[in-house]
Amino acid sequence: MCPAGVVFHKLVHLELYTREKDWCDVLVYMLEGSPNLRVLELNSDEPKGRLRECFYAEVHYPEDWWEQLPDYLPRCLLSNLETFQWKHYRGWETETKLAAYILANAICLKMASICPAENNLEGKHRILKELASMARGSSSCQLIFND
Repeated sequence: MCPAGVVFHKLVHLELYTREKDWCDVLVYMLEGSPNLRVLELNSDEPKGRLRECFYAEVHYPEDWWEQLPDYLPRCLLSNLETFQWKHYRGWETETKLAAYILANAICLKMASICPAENNLEGKHRILKELASMARGSSSCQLIFND
């Protein structure tokens, strides 16, 4: 486990693979400890090459993960996060809750780019419709959908 109270003042861009065990804990830790974070990229795809050995075959979501998100808003969401990208977004309940949390609370967000993992049009449409209907904390946030 990472030590409490560590602050990553120089971290402005974070890419996190969401297939790693305990990625949820790492994300909460990094949001809390990265006040100057401007770009957050989540990737639910399987890493390529040697990194693959470090990751599980299935996405791991602890049952109580949603309750682990901080009750207060991390400083990066209130003052710096401008870009949020999620590659291979599946639209699962936990992913939807996290996307809603980021979109609703990142008040400086300029762009949210979502790339659905779904291959069929019906699945993509469902995901895109759900994301488009989510509240946004930033009135200037553009929601972009990529294939």
